[in-house]
Amino acid sequence: METHAVKPEPTFWTYLGQRPYAEVWELQEEHRKAILQKKAPGHLFLVEHPPTITFGRAEKGENLLLSPESAAERGVDIVETSRGGQITYHGLGQLVAYPVFNIRRCGGVRCFVHGLEECMLRCLEHFGIHGNRKEGFPGAWTGPRKIGSIGIHVRKNVSIHGLALNVCTHLADFAFITPCGLPGVRMTSMEQEGVAVTVKDVIDPFVNAFTDVFGKSLVDHE
Repeated sequence: METHAVKPEPTFWTYLGQRPYAEVWELQEEHRKAILQKKAPGHLFLVEHPPTITFGRAEKGENLLLSPESAAERGVDIVETSRGGQITYHGLGQLVAYPVFNIRRCGGVRCFVHGLEECMLRCLEHFGIHGNRKEGFPGAWTGPRKIGSIGIHVRKNVSIHGLALNVCTHLADFAFITPCGLPGVRMTSMEQEGVAVTVKDVIDPFVNAFTDVFGKSLVDHE
């Protein structure tokens, strides 16, 4: 299977537990600044977010299916972000991965996104779920159902944002949006596909897949 690295490069990884979206976005921006100043190596941040709807740069609000007031009443944050793409939903039971590192050596943006897809597909395969790509629609799918989403932002070759893999996510909350601006798309999760695991169960297989795909020498950084 295809890999995307030139040679192993030390990168730290941290599981942050459950953290608000805006807090972790700020952390990524701070770390990107440190990388650009050559004060820090790359870092893979893994996290779960409380219920949050995010707008990518291409989202104008037409795919939000409830009012901001109703979202607030339900305890759902709405955040306009710098990532690409349209609208998506984050919630507990979803493994969110933010690789903050220089992607130039990975072959650029297109190859980097392909690698993120590959990480999800290999992780799913580890648990016996056959995943696939869908031409023109970045992310991870299993059959016609979408199980993982991707949205990134790159500045001076350093990425932030990343991917979200539905593990045991409350799928009914995706009814608040038109996921990724795709009418009729059906969201799924590992749990929905018959694999009863938690986010913590998925972390090690995901980190292993990330190591293999990107050739990073990952070090757990508590």
